[in-house]
Amino acid sequence: MAEIAVDRSALDLAATLPPQSLRSLDAIHIASALALGADLDVVVAYDGRLLDAAVATGLTTQAP
Repeated sequence: MAEIAVDRSALDLAATLPPQSLRSLDAIHIASALALGADLDVVVAYDGRLLDAAVATGLTTQAP
């Protein structure tokens, strides 16, 4: 687990993620995960909506 800084490019990407009903902080989380690319192994979350959106973008997910 690591903390990363959210930069302008992550915010710009978050604004374009479908679906439009995606909550803003969820979109920022997903955009930040996408920015990590191959450095990210898995997105771990309890929130089903966040996990569904992450899967839709091609991210690997896991719910504890």
